[in-house]
Amino acid sequence: MKLSEGKDNFPDSFCPQEPSLFYGIFRKNATTLEKFHLQISRIELYPKDSSYVDELLRQMATQPITHVGKFSELSFSFLFILRSLYHTIRKLF
Repeated sequence: MKLSEGKDNFPDSFCPQEPSLFYGIFRKNATTLEKFHLQISRIELYPKDSSYVDELLRQMATQPITHVGKFSELSFSFLFILRSLYHTIRKLF
């Protein structure tokens, strides 16, 4: 396993397929967005076989938007999500 040159020294291939393996006890009532976020890794946004992507897109298409704000970052609030912020990829890494 090749180690990355980042500060955390995780292997380049690190991608937790089971969130509870790395993030401790996984809540049974976690939202689809929380489960999706736990699958994000250094090398991919989500695994190819992720079931959470389709479910998240379905929920975003069918749930009403309760609030939209205009800031330096685009922010949406849905009923089924506490709050989600969409940053540019640069801010994530």
